[in-house]
Amino acid sequence: MNTLYVDIDDTLVTWLPDGDTWQVNTDVLAKALAWEGPVVLWSGGGRDYAEMWGDRLLPQLDWTASAKVNPGVEEGDLFIDDSPFDAWKHACIHPRDLSS
Repeated sequence: MNTLYVDIDDTLVTWLPDGDTWQVNTDVLAKALAWEGPVVLWSGGGRDYAEMWGDRLLPQLDWTASAKVNPGVEEGDLFIDDSPFDAWKHACIHPRDLSS
């Protein structure tokens, strides 16, 4: 089963210019909720940081949290990330490309 990897900062959550106020990216949230397979929330801020946002924004979804590390790309995996690693740019969608 294919995995969806969702970055936190500037992808699932965007920070407003004051640096203290955030808003959820509803397009990314909708994609995560509609995904039919494992969802991994991840962040360069670490697993605990990703877990905090998952608890806050996706309590109804079965997800796991991870630090942002190269997981090894499987065919069919998808990454929604504002700053993808070169190794999986072919399988990555920038959050701005989800809006209709």
